[in-house]
Amino acid sequence: MLGGLFVLGHVRRGRLDGSGDPLAAEYKYWLKLIDHLKVKAFVELCLADSVRDGAAHLTRLSGLGAMKPDTVLLGFRDEARPMDFFRE
Repeated sequence: MLGGLFVLGHVRRGRLDGSGDPLAAEYKYWLKLIDHLKVKAFVELCLADSVRDGAAHLTRLSGLGAMKPDTVLLGFRDEARPMDFFRE
């Protein structure tokens, strides 16, 4: 079991098209991940033109008042086959 309070952030590349929140449907899956990992965490999803811009937005906007994260972990996709840890 991990200790502390976390902010799980995810960047999706794209732009708002005016038809609502394009990340709303994805939010519940991130909440399931938090439950699965049994950690205390907030979820922040970001839509940006690039992963770099999105990561910068998440880094600047995450945290609550004086409780700001002091560690940032970034993961990037590679050519490895994706794994679904819920099924395996």
